[in-house]
Amino acid sequence: MPLITIITPSYNQGHFIEETIQSVLNQKYPNLEHLVMDGGSTDNTIEILKRYPHIKWLSEKDSGQTHAVNKGVMKATGEIIGWVNSDDTFLPNAFNVVIEKFQAVPDCAVVFGDYHAIDEKGVILYSVQSFSCDYEDMVRWWDYTYSIHQPTVFVHKKVFDDVGLLDESYHYAMDYEWWLRVVKKFSFHHVAHYIATYRFHKDAKSFAPLEKYVYPDQLKASKKHWGPIWTPRYWKFKQSYQRFLLKKKKETLHNPALEKWFAEAKNT
Repeated sequence: MPLITIITPSYNQGHFIEETIQSVLNQKYPNLEHLVMDGGSTDNTIEILKRYPHIKWLSEKDSGQTHAVNKGVMKATGEIIGWVNSDDTFLPNAFNVVIEKFQAVPDCAVVFGDYHAIDEKGVILYSVQSFSCDYEDMVRWWDYTYSIHQPTVFVHKKVFDDVGLLDESYHYAMDYEWWLRVVKKFSFHHVAHYIATYRFHKDAKSFAPLEKYVYPDQLKASKKHWGPIWTPRYWKFKQSYQRFLLKKKKETLHNPALEKWFAEAKNT
């Protein structure tokens, strides 16, 4: 079985990180490397990490989540690399299903699956059966909710060798920006299996308004792939985005099922 490296960026998530660690261990995968890149947590994170001698961890000030993931990639020795945040979890049998896909498809470089969005207590808010799209579709994130979600994505080490690390100028759409570079060269292969959970809570970056933080980062990444302003390609994407702005609601949630949860969370 190929060595899998799991990278977990962490900062003051002691309330959740042990559940993340346990979800990796519960895979019972025989060839595993788990790296935790902590940004100098001041809560009980380090105390928790010390309970798990199999984890290779580093705690020092960094420049944020993207920088932490990049540090992990540079330390990774696995053939297959996954990234799970310190408040998310993997679901049962995820690693085996992912590896089966890598082994079944010749030259497979990227595998991703389905996910559950959960609240602070682990209650499922909604579920997404993901699907892949090609480069042209992924550029138009506003038209195609491509539903690729970061904790479910596993890549062959050669992808980082070819495409490079995450762009550290991005703080919300660093995964999307990287996927755009990846999909130009590699196909994304979907597995019909719930791979991971994605947790919503008040301290998570995902709680931030999409319009204020996430969408500007996504637009910045997308516009890098529109082409020169004097080309028909540029205006095709620009007009498509403008049509999206005209019909969208003023405030957008990740999913309509979050409306009640978001209202309650803001009032607590």
